[in-house]
Amino acid sequence: MWQGTVWEVYEPLDQGGLPPLLYRRAIAAVSDGGRWTFSESGSRFPFEVAQAYELRRKRDRFNRELLYKYLAHFGLRPFSDDFYKPSGSQPAIVLERTRRRPEPATQYSLEEVVNGVPWKPDAT
Repeated sequence: MWQGTVWEVYEPLDQGGLPPLLYRRAIAAVSDGGRWTFSESGSRFPFEVAQAYELRRKRDRFNRELLYKYLAHFGLRPFSDDFYKPSGSQPAIVLERTRRRPEPATQYSLEEVVNGVPWKPDAT
């Protein structure tokens, strides 16, 4: 019903995340009841196609293709059929909350998460 493309990147405060949500970058092109809006905030990444943000039609300024390109810069392919398929190097993980999270919550980099560090027995 409501179409749009939204991308948000969050980082810890000491790495540039902005309070209160600790976001680094947000871009959105969404249909708000039939009228398209475009917004961006935070510091641009060097790989962004900034000239697209100047296109006449707001819906074209940030579309699915740009989102795919941006995610690829982080090594993510969530729209690929095999992205969620478990393998020997990327096993399936079941998460279960058995206790309240520590305060402050333990922070992990994207590389650590991809490598499974948060799920290893010695992780806090």
